[in-house]
Amino acid sequence: MIVKDKHKTYQKLLYLYRSGELSRREIKKLERHLDRCEECAREKLQIEKTERLMAKARSTTPLPPNPQELTERIMQTLQYEQLEGLGIKGVKYKYRWLDWFYFPKVRFAMVGIVLVVLGIFILQSTMILHRVSSLEQKMALQAARAEREWHPRPKKAMLRALEDAARVSDNWPDDWVVIDRKTLDVLLRVYEKWHRGEKRGLYQLEKDFPLFEKLDFADGIKKSELKEILKNKKQILQFINNI
Repeated sequence: MIVKDKHKTYQKLLYLYRSGELSRREIKKLERHLDRCEECAREKLQIEKTERLMAKARSTTPLPPNPQELTERIMQTLQYEQLEGLGIKGVKYKYRWLDWFYFPKVRFAMVGIVLVVLGIFILQSTMILHRVSSLEQKMALQAARAEREWHPRPKKAMLRALEDAARVSDNWPDDWVVIDRKTLDVLLRVYEKWHRGEKRGLYQLEKDFPLFEKLDFADGIKKSELKEILKNKKQILQFINNI
């Protein structure tokens, strides 16, 4: 009993020996005992080995390689186990190509590609809309300019209207204008020269016949202007609109 009690006492001192909590007297006493007792010496070696392993464990960080991919690996494992639990065999080999989408770099790259494609699409759409808008504005300007410009009617239509009007009956409506043949011929020549752009001949006619100086053919032939110029004539001529 006394020997066992001594072993227990010295074994307790062994745990305090490495931590430096023993006094010098207790250390010398323990070392003399270890020289004589093999059991306590083996216990001391086990304690030292355990402490070395603990120190080594403290110096290492329990992290797997590429810890940033740990979440992705866990998600893969859970998915594989779920599919295998449903009776689907060969999941790891069948869906291996999907593993790339679990990694952040691949996902970021895919998002970047989608954003670039979307940006190109928006840019092209904006350019097309801009071109369409510019074309619409150009067409609107051309239409407005065309409305402002007067396009003279052909000579044939003018002559036919005048000849038809010369063959009317004696019951003249109120909106008809009286004109003689000579004035009619001059009016036709003025119209023809103006239509062909012969400014010199037109100027001479206007000089010979001052009554036609103020006629504005760019706005069309107006009945009120003809009434003012062609008064008290014998023959009848009907001027319809836009002639």
